[in-house]
Amino acid sequence: MTRRALGFDVGKERDYPGLVILDDDGSPCRAIRRAARLPLGLAYPRQVEVVHQSIQAWRPDIVVIDAGGVGNSFFDFVEDEPGGEVSYLWGCTLTSGQHIRIDWERRRIKVPKRSMIRHLQTSIERGLVKPAPDLPKEDREILQEECESLENRIVEATGYVKTEARGSNHDDVLFALMLALVGMKLLSERGGKS
Repeated sequence: MTRRALGFDVGKERDYPGLVILDDDGSPCRAIRRAARLPLGLAYPRQVEVVHQSIQAWRPDIVVIDAGGVGNSFFDFVEDEPGGEVSYLWGCTLTSGQHIRIDWERRRIKVPKRSMIRHLQTSIERGLVKPAPDLPKEDREILQEECESLENRIVEATGYVKTEARGSNHDDVLFALMLALVGMKLLSERGGKS
């Protein structure tokens, strides 16, 4: 049985909104079915519409939305949209901490950014996440561009390694992919919880 996750990174003026659909059919490799970068400056109500249209079209088992900053309010709008019943909607916030914290009742998860990026990089390097054969060419090119623009640098003040897009490049679709991977983790840990 295939499980499907939708990851959505909220954007507006400086960051593109990003949307990823990720499938897990039980094989060792998860398939990226959609990797879309939405237009810069797209109004939040229109982003809510895109999320609901994607839910209707793709029927994901879980939807994970960036709940940091304006994403927290955005999450509420997606949840409250009339006709937009989403049975498994989660908000994800990145932290600088060391541990993942899951609030099953409120459907919120806090994930250390370093852990999330490490998991994404490892998944890509080991071939555990790959573009589906039918992934549109434009989506494939966006993924490749964002992967190639990532760089690690040491922050002198803290000694930590920081991973981000180089220069004026973007990493919004990769962030949406990380959110979809978080969704897959939640699905596997859910057990009897809902």
